[in-house]
Amino acid sequence: MTKLNDSGATRAVTFSEYSALFYYHCHNDKSSTYSSKDMYHFRRMRLYDVYHVRSEINKLPNGDIMTHEQLLECLGIEMFVRNDAARSVRQARRAHIAAVLSEQVIQKQIDIFDSERLSKVSQISSRMTVEKAHKLAMGYAALLME
Repeated sequence: MTKLNDSGATRAVTFSEYSALFYYHCHNDKSSTYSSKDMYHFRRMRLYDVYHVRSEINKLPNGDIMTHEQLLECLGIEMFVRNDAARSVRQARRAHIAAVLSEQVIQKQIDIFDSERLSKVSQISSRMTVEKAHKLAMGYAALLME
């Protein structure tokens, strides 16, 4: 089991200096909801995108590295690109939920509620996911700066 940090140190939040905000003015209030036809189209496009990215990766000779454009196409659908990636994401999510629920059960059994400890268990359990998201964000920011 991973040892919890008892120092009480809080995690710092930092924001990248590189960000963009786009505002699209909508004249129609109904534009904020999607029809079943729209949802079907989104799913079909995601499946097409996954198929396209998979075929691009499969075409790469062994040892070759993806181009920046190919990498950008993977962002957001990376868990669908590799067959085992979706399974590992589901397993990590289940393990995280189990860790938090287990801590809640333990606290209930000893009749306490320690939100700090619960938060630390959650942070430790999700550390790898947070690190992966950070690496992806840093890589994406570096690509935008080129």
